[in-house]
Amino acid sequence: MPWLLVAAGTTIFIAATHSYLGEKRIFPRLLDRADPPTLGRSAALMRAIVRWAWHLTSFAWVALSAVLIALLGDPSSLRQTVGAIVAAYLATGAIVTFATTRGRHIAWPFFLVAALTAWLGSR
Repeated sequence: MPWLLVAAGTTIFIAATHSYLGEKRIFPRLLDRADPPTLGRSAALMRAIVRWAWHLTSFAWVALSAVLIALLGDPSSLRQTVGAIVAAYLATGAIVTFATTRGRHIAWPFFLVAALTAWLGSR
């Protein structure tokens, strides 16, 4: 089974869901308040930073999926090393998400699937 493709696809799914749900469920509650948080006395600056930091996180996951796809054609130890690093990062995402939300956040099992398949694919 092409485990790295499963890992990449799962990671892209996480990224897309993260960005979409951020726009639909998080930002309206956080940024459209009557008394929004400010940075340097600017609510607009705070909104821009929070929104793009959120989406840049999603973009980083897409970049990780591209790394996993690039490893498909590499039978060398680089595949094992880079694959293990990506798997460890994704596993950390699963652990932190599970621990900080006591398992209530839906993302942790997806991070876990991505981590396990990245690890399997890098072997």
